[in-house]
Amino acid sequence: MDTTETELAYSHINARMAGMKGILLNEKDYEIILSRDDISSVISFLNATSYSKDIRRISNGAGNGTGRIKEGLNRNLHSVFKRINKIAEGEPKILLSTLLGWWDIYNIKTILRGRQNSRSEEEIRYLLVATGTLCNRRLIGLLQETNLKSLITSLGYLGFPCSLPPAQRLLEIYLAGGSILLEGQIEKAYFEDVLKKVNGEGSSSSIAIKIIRSQIDKANIITGLKITNKDGLDPEAYFIDGGEHISIRLHRELFKDKKKLAEKLPHIIRMGKWCIKEEDLRTPERISVLERRIEMGMLKDLFQTSLIDTYSIGVIISYIWRKVNEVINLNTILHGRLNGIPNETIRELLVVI
Repeated sequence: MDTTETELAYSHINARMAGMKGILLNEKDYEIILSRDDISSVISFLNATSYSKDIRRISNGAGNGTGRIKEGLNRNLHSVFKRINKIAEGEPKILLSTLLGWWDIYNIKTILRGRQNSRSEEEIRYLLVATGTLCNRRLIGLLQETNLKSLITSLGYLGFPCSLPPAQRLLEIYLAGGSILLEGQIEKAYFEDVLKKVNGEGSSSSIAIKIIRSQIDKANIITGLKITNKDGLDPEAYFIDGGEHISIRLHRELFKDKKKLAEKLPHIIRMGKWCIKEEDLRTPERISVLERRIEMGMLKDLFQTSLIDTYSIGVIISYIWRKVNEVINLNTILHGRLNGIPNETIRELLVVI
């Protein structure tokens, strides 16, 4: 595909993105939802949004109100990505397929963590984002594995797009280092594979590579933070090469001293120029909260890619991540409502642009 054809391909799909972006929820919408004290009133609000058709379609289904809303959100997300995939052609389609593989990693980690924490199949299923290579059928198949051992073994036979270690090796990795080491190996396999695939020239390839390298930086930060709380585990052994700002040397300096880690973390955020306030980096009680804050800053930075070049993958990626983030935000609010979590705590986990 020559330059003119590539620009026309992006021009066509990006024009469609503009209309879809206009119906995303904004900060005011989230505040309205947070002001609703019960699930019924949340449903009432969402029935006046783009989610209405999908929520009403399953309104008479089995399960509680929260479950039905989450099912509607997932159906809506699936239909949006199906529409995007249908109109994308040439380079946009290839890059999208590659970058959306990240959500395969997200889904696998979600299933692993859910099973390790004895979450029900229903609870885990509503957190999945079936937009990558792994279709909903394959993800449900993983969910139906009865124990962690069989689940981990199944990953080795999954037909995953990147080269995972054999099933037996995955199980050995888990038994040796637990879920932290296993997740690290899966992430490493994905990133090594995707960096090989995205090696073309042009604005879109440059944007895609920047996104991937930022994701590697985040993975190295979060894994390093988790490992510093585990005796006998060396953060350097889990390092993923290819990040934008974090070399093995800087990684070693950041995580060799637990006491000074909190002081050094803001430095790495400044290096990445991510949209994160330093006060938000004060280590909370749970790493999951800090992980969401780092992700929040990186997402805000990612959303700016749509301003770089209107004839590039940036506009599409910006919309896709906004849409996925919107569904994650809504699921976070629903989980909070169902479990009586205060709005102040819920707001800490929301990414609102």
